[in-house]
Amino acid sequence: CGTFLVIYTGTKRIGEGNRANRSMMFAKEAAQLGISTVYTYASTEGELDFRRTNDRLLQIPLSVFGQFSATIAQRAPGRRRLLLGSMPDINLVRFIGLFQQLDWTYVYECRDEWEEFASVGSAGWYDEAYERFAVAQATKVFCVSPALRTKMQRYTSAPSKVLLSPNATTDEFLKVRQDLRSLSREKHAKAHASLPRIGYFGHLTEQWFDGGALLRAASIMPMV
Repeated sequence: CGTFLVIYTGTKRIGEGNRANRSMMFAKEAAQLGISTVYTYASTEGELDFRRTNDRLLQIPLSVFGQFSATIAQRAPGRRRLLLGSMPDINLVRFIGLFQQLDWTYVYECRDEWEEFASVGSAGWYDEAYERFAVAQATKVFCVSPALRTKMQRYTSAPSKVLLSPNATTDEFLKVRQDLRSLSREKHAKAHASLPRIGYFGHLTEQWFDGGALLRAASIMPMV
């Protein structure tokens, strides 16, 4: 009868603003594999959008997920059912108990250093006690980096269940990347050879990236 997957995360709605992060891509890949998937996301204020990306992927705003969590947890008895938590807040702590009581398997995915996010005011919902509970209750814990794996192993009496699962991509993405690389090479071939090229991939939030300092440095030391 297949697998029923719930991904509890706090990122954006899939398909919004050309975003693509780990939780989004995992949800899309799971649905493409035929897994019935529910994906939670942080909605805008007042939004009540239950948008089905396709027949296998249903997106539910975090603001109303709690109202339907019991109904969802009771769905598909007899099937393989998996709760994947990647945002260790007070609500995940509550949902873990509910879903486990109804015989779901629960897995924690540590995809960010949430403690550091909280230290700069970017994850006000975080508390170390919640993450420790999320790790302790999980059947498996997957971490995106060796440093996070080491940290999560300290949160459990069964460190062997904490595994490394680095970020990855798909064959389709790599194909697009190859096409874009050819265009990029053509563009850069026309640029002045002495100009430096800087590449960056990540989240340029003002809490930890000083854009003003970068602009001031650029004005003081122009490249041309």
